[in-house]
Amino acid sequence: MNYGFVIDNRKCIGCHACTVACKSEFDVPIGVNRTHVKYIEKGEFPNSTR
Repeated sequence: MNYGFVIDNRKCIGCHACTVACKSEFDVPIGVNRTHVKYIEKGEFPNSTR
């Protein structure tokens, strides 16, 4: 069985709380990650977004 969740990227601040919640809820061992937060930067300095 696969699990997934949806994140509103407009509200994401990159705090990794979703990663912590996933590890806590599913008893993921230390050193194992089942999530990946990918950062995509757009634009050029000083008008860049993440």
